[in-house]
Amino acid sequence: MNIDYRYFARVTQTRPSTDDPAIVCRQWTDHDGVTHEECYTADLRWERGCTVHHVRSGRLDGEIHPVTEEVARRFEEIQAARVRGYEPADGRYSYSVVVTNLHPVDGPRALLRTWRSPQGYSMEQSWTATAGWLMSNYKYEIDFDHLDGELVGISEEDVVRYQDLYRSYLTD
Repeated sequence: MNIDYRYFARVTQTRPSTDDPAIVCRQWTDHDGVTHEECYTADLRWERGCTVHHVRSGRLDGEIHPVTEEVARRFEEIQAARVRGYEPADGRYSYSVVVTNLHPVDGPRALLRTWRSPQGYSMEQSWTATAGWLMSNYKYEIDFDHLDGELVGISEEDVVRYQDLYRSYLTD
């Protein structure tokens, strides 16, 4: 099935150009006439979204402009460069696991890596067996009591063992 995508750029006061927009979205209409939307995210993949609708309805600021597929592909490269810009300057991460009463250290809720970006931001990603490292907010959720549990530091060598553990869940 060939999908006929329509691409849109959200421009804002801080990103006023369709050549470097805040975000790029794509829409398509299925055979039942239902319109679907995806946005290209900081996880460097297309994910379900509703940015176009929210801007047009006034729930988000900015403007929506139609763009070509070529502009969307360029945005994928721009977004990748933005994400790389937040990687640790020294290439080093700190690793931990999220441990709760139901998820002990031998089967933790999540595997995390954290770092300070060159811009000074505290950054965090959790590891998934299907998509690798993705942005997350476990540390924030635990620090502000939105999630029960604690972070237990692990060595870089332990990371591979936990990744293998999570991969094994896919085959069980």
